Formats: sequence, structure tokens, C-alpha cells
Amino acid sequence: PRLPRAPGPRTGLTSPPTSEEASAAEAEAERGSGWSWASGKKAKESGGGGDEKRPIRLLALGDSVAVGCGLKSNEEACAGTFARATERALGKPVAWEVVGKNGANAKQMEEKFVPKIGEWCHARPDIIVLSVGVNNLLEMQRESNFEKDLTSLLRAITDKVDGHSCIVVLGMPPMSMFVALTPLLKLYAGRRAKQFNEVMARVCKTFQQQRSSSGRKKGG
Repeated sequence: PRLPRAPGPRTGLTSPPTSEEASAAEAEAERGSGWSWASGKKAKESGGGGDEKRPIRLLALGDSVAVGCGLKSNEEACAGTFARATERALGKPVAWEVVGKNGANAKQMEEKFVPKIGEWCHARPDIIVLSVGVNNLLEMQRESNFEKDLTSLLRAITDKVDGHSCIVVLGMPPMSMFVALTPLLKLYAGRRAKQFNEVMARVCKTFQQQRSSSGRKKGG
């Protein structure tokens, strides 16, 4: 049996605004200057203004790790944990969202979850934390097929956000320690997880090089 996803809200903010900030943000939204993160309202029309004041937008996307299976809330799961770490590192509040499903593989994420990116805030996330690979492994997928599916997923995400977001791809969890697996399956899963990690590192390196090359061509 699969563990249930974390209960409670699938969106949150690391540093809730004061009443004064919320009022100012609500007025800003009414003027049509963009999405008001503090008040939680969408502006009448999209636009700039106050971008330096808005929270960083973080999206946790993917499988059971992304949706916090087995945990009490998304605050203590992937989204909340990364959001707090980002806030400490950058000194700005972080608005986070969770999109995903326990059991999802790379192809299902591309088909079902990528189209939902940006629906909550009507804006592109600044950071996307992607958890993928466990279910591809459990489905006995070959490394070559996983490489193709992961590459396709990253391209789809990049196209959806028009290259705006920083994509963080999580490594495989220590599957040799999964309590639900038999000793033989733990050994097998541990070895395959190492192979999948190598695939993910290779895909990410190639993908980053392609993006850097594309950026230089646009700039030059």
C-alpha cells in the first residue's frame, strides 16, 4: 500500500505578511500591478511593479517526495523545507506550492503536471524542485528510457516557464533502506538507484550546457 500524501494546504508562505503589508498588497493587486503574494489575490491585469518586494516563488513538483508522503504536512515536507532554506540563504520570504502525485513517473509528470505550472499564482515559479525517478525504477525501466523521459520532462518544464525558473533535480533516495522492500529487492533497488543517479547527473549536465550555449547565442 502507498502512504498518503501530506495532508493540509498545498501552498504556503514562509514569512506571513503583517496586516499593514497585506493591506498594501491588496491595494496593489486592485491597481492591477501584478500578483499579490501577501494578500493572496490576483491583480486585475498582469504587469510589473514591486517585483523586488515580492516573495520568491518555489514549486515542489513530482512524486511521493514532492507531495510529502508519510509526513504530517507540506510545511515539514519537501516544499516547506526547501522554502525555509531558500529564505535563510537569500533573505527573502518564499511562497511555495506543491504539484504532484505519489506513484508518478517522468512521463506522467510531463503529461499531467507540467501544464499546471503557474496555475496557482498565475506566474512562473523562480525555483522548481523536481523529484523524479523512483517510480521509473520501480517500473523496471531501462536507464536509456529513463534518460529519454527525464530529458523530455526537463525540456517541457523549460518551455513552460520560458527558461525563467531555476530547476533543482533531486537525487534518488536511499532505496536500499526502504523498509517495505525485501532484502533482495533492497539490494537490487540500491544498485539501480546508483545507476539512475548517474543518468540524472549526466542529463542535468548536458541540459545545463545546452541552456548556457543557447543563452550565449541569444546574447551574442
